[in-house]
Amino acid sequence: MQIQSEIPTIVAERSPLEYFHGLYIKDAAAFGGATAFCWFIDDAEAIAHLRDRLALVYLDSEGEADEVQAVAKAISTALNGVNALKAIDLDSVNATLVGLCELVWAGSLDDLRRGNEPFERDLQDDYYQNVFGDERGMGDSEWDDFAHHLTHYNG
Repeated sequence: MQIQSEIPTIVAERSPLEYFHGLYIKDAAAFGGATAFCWFIDDAEAIAHLRDRLALVYLDSEGEADEVQAVAKAISTALNGVNALKAIDLDSVNATLVGLCELVWAGSLDDLRRGNEPFERDLQDDYYQNVFGDERGMGDSEWDDFAHHLTHYNG
């Protein structure tokens, strides 16, 4: 059984080169305002994380059990019928997460690299403009360099 404090660490430490499906989440100011990518084996695992575990990242399952259950139910309702990360209505999900975090982006590594949504374009621009800051060219491929860039992106 995973303990609560391990949940965000496990998915945040995964490599997007092995786990191609991701979420980019920004903590609310009350939780420090940190941002992080979380990586998953497929869309189903990422959606299950949102539905079943995200509330536990921010709320104490024992002390705030009713709130955890209410947030998880609201997220589940917002994700009703969603089977693909790109089909998630971010506004709908974020309405359930007020005061906890914001789901900024959901998709695949390929979406980040080649996508045309505002977040994807901003990240691509940051990657191409940050030639020296992330030791570009140190990896075996452009994909390695891009994945390395994601480890310290805080857009």
